[in-house]
Amino acid sequence: MCVSKTMPLVRWRPSGAGVRCKTMGKPAHCAYVTWSTGIGVGLCVDEHVLRGKNGNAGHAGHLFVSDNDDALCGFGNVGDVEGPIAGNSIARRFAQFGYADSAALFAAAFAGDTSAVAIIDELCQVMGRTLYNLIVTLDLERISIGGSVFWHHRDWLLPRLQSYMLGKLAALTEGCELVPAGLGERVGDFGALALVV
Repeated sequence: MCVSKTMPLVRWRPSGAGVRCKTMGKPAHCAYVTWSTGIGVGLCVDEHVLRGKNGNAGHAGHLFVSDNDDALCGFGNVGDVEGPIAGNSIARRFAQFGYADSAALFAAAFAGDTSAVAIIDELCQVMGRTLYNLIVTLDLERISIGGSVFWHHRDWLLPRLQSYMLGKLAALTEGCELVPAGLGERVGDFGALALVV
């Protein structure tokens, strides 16, 4: 995933060996996470965009988190972050239980379906652990989260995710904010513009 698409509020400027980000007064140690049909991450540490040898740094959707055989991601990995929680995985894993997609799953949870609530708590546990791992590995100040699965249910998901990531190893997690993406559903639009400007 292209970092300029995932972190559009960051100004990119060439800097000798790579790209530096000027975060317009915002934290210089940050991440953008999208929870949508897949899981994507853009990273900025010490005002440097992390790119990696192939431009794939931050591909945290493929961190392994589960031995669950039905947690197959779109690329064929079993048990990575995308496998159990990506939007397309939700439909694949839970349609047999009457939840045709993430919207149906959340609608059932909002209506008091305890099975749907338990499934969503399991999804939040996986995403919360992923966010926690990003914080403690990269010493982040802020994670902005967006994407359709998160964005359409953010008021319900945000406190659940915070409970899984904050308060653990306070020396590293204290002071890190988890916030909804400032651009909301327009992140992709601004990312596309960033590619051509």
